[in-house]
Amino acid sequence: MYTPYFGLSEPPFSLSPNPRYMYMSKRHREAMAHLLYGVQQSGGFVQLTGEIGTGKTTLCRCLLSQLPNSVDVALLLNPNLNENELLAAVCDELKIAYPKGCSAKQLIDLLNIYLLKSFANRRHTVLIVDEAQLLSKGILEQIRILTNLETTKQKLLQIILIGQPELSTILQRADMRQLAQRVTARYHLGQLSPQETTEYICSRLKVAGCRRPLFTNSAMRHVYQKAQGIPRLVNVICDRALLGAYSHNKAVVNTRIARRAAREVLGARTVMDKPPQWIWAPATGLAVVVAFTLGGYRSTGLFSGSPAAKTAPVVAAVNVSSPVSPPKAIKNHPPAKVKKAPQMAPGQHIQPLNVPLSKDGTPITVASVVAVDQEISTESPATRVNQHPPLSELLREYSVANGKLEAFGRLVELWNRPKPSLNSEQICPDIKRLGLHCLNGRGTWNNIRAHNRAAILVLNSPKSVQHHVVVKGVQGDSAMLDFMGEQVLYPISQIDPYWFGDYWLLWKSPPFGSERLVFSDTGKDVLWLRKVLKRVPSGHRRIGVLNTENPKFDTELLRHVVGFQKHNGLKANGVVGAEMLIRLNTLLNSDDLPLLVQKTAS
Repeated sequence: MYTPYFGLSEPPFSLSPNPRYMYMSKRHREAMAHLLYGVQQSGGFVQLTGEIGTGKTTLCRCLLSQLPNSVDVALLLNPNLNENELLAAVCDELKIAYPKGCSAKQLIDLLNIYLLKSFANRRHTVLIVDEAQLLSKGILEQIRILTNLETTKQKLLQIILIGQPELSTILQRADMRQLAQRVTARYHLGQLSPQETTEYICSRLKVAGCRRPLFTNSAMRHVYQKAQGIPRLVNVICDRALLGAYSHNKAVVNTRIARRAAREVLGARTVMDKPPQWIWAPATGLAVVVAFTLGGYRSTGLFSGSPAAKTAPVVAAVNVSSPVSPPKAIKNHPPAKVKKAPQMAPGQHIQPLNVPLSKDGTPITVASVVAVDQEISTESPATRVNQHPPLSELLREYSVANGKLEAFGRLVELWNRPKPSLNSEQICPDIKRLGLHCLNGRGTWNNIRAHNRAAILVLNSPKSVQHHVVVKGVQGDSAMLDFMGEQVLYPISQIDPYWFGDYWLLWKSPPFGSERLVFSDTGKDVLWLRKVLKRVPSGHRRIGVLNTENPKFDTELLRHVVGFQKHNGLKANGVVGAEMLIRLNTLLNSDDLPLLVQKTAS
């Protein structure tokens, strides 16, 4: 997503154990030396341990890429095996054929024959077991027995055990002493130092094609503090930090972005974190917020004879789509000068219509400010109406009520479906029964605007609590957030500090139920796809006219699909999946589709 923005050839902080990205710190060089030493020896065990995420698996992949062609390797990544399954897995890795239902003795005999032939051909065989701390006692004993396969001169199989520190504890047990005595090389892989962490980040960026600094020095120091030198955590934080910089159109990751990224991925704030600047308001603004909260945000105080009810300016709640009439004057409050209602300004509320009434029957609330112009006659600025609460206030207010289930229920209603009874363990399967599908994505406002449909934003409050909030409209640089029917228009710049790019949306599959169409598929949904591609703007006129009567996904249709994907900024892989079907449905503008920006009639 952010790779073109920063000029990268690929994501630099992927969690996959790619040997190209291996940063050889002093500790990693020593660990590699121990592994290479063990491979060159004949017989015995080599033990490599390290904390979770320190790079053991990546080091193992790097080792495999450096082994000479005369070495045959059996790599076992799944330790949850019984004795027979272990031997069969080793034979599978070494491509040793064996009949179905072999006993352990038969498998060992076949393995012994293979090893003797390899030895005669001057080849060396190595067995590498990852996540070895999960091996049972019986499996460890079986592995020890494999070292008994030997000639009169040397062992035929070299074994490398890679695992977490618990592996050392297991081998220190009294019942494991036979195996422990055969360990010829041991090494524990520690965390990176602060300097190594900086070099690690720069090294991965360089491999990904970066030609300029993307992290400030202070940001990299903060990453080290939060990750404590564990490469996997460094990867996760840096990846989220680059996404944050991209979503805010920043050229580099500074300390503030790194701090937010760490808070997001680690899930907790530490004492070292300073409160973000956007939490705090000037003293005067804070006073207005307090007065607003006490006076009208909670309606109980407004209508219980409190002083706030006598002094707070009050205006009528109206439907934003209906004509606006001037609010009636309230006793002890100067009349308001009202102009024609403008389009909603950022931060303004639309209260639900079930609000309390004044003595003359007029619905009144402090939180609803739609029709009143900024030129309200008041005695002093302190008596002006605060038009909206800070977003942090709403997140605290709706932290429980506006949960994930409530947000999905509200989103389903926007699709003109009855509000479903959802189970927190199977939200999407429940929604699928209504003819809709879920899509969980990560992106920026560009993605939200391109989808052009109501979605759920996953907002993160300062205490790392997630809030699922429906966004149901976009007006310029502002977005309409829906809090259980209460709608507030906020500037996108005020939403961004709480949003790291995670969102959910709903979509419909083609009429006959296909969720994915690929080359060589046939059927009615392929015919539907052809007709739709002929209707929507796709920028591929040079490809030729599309035949709408052919029910097969052939090369002609493939060219049109790829052309549509390129024209609309989608991954041009020729696969009609969720992203492309969403874009097609949006362009078709069906009646039940809750669009963020309504199409204007031509």
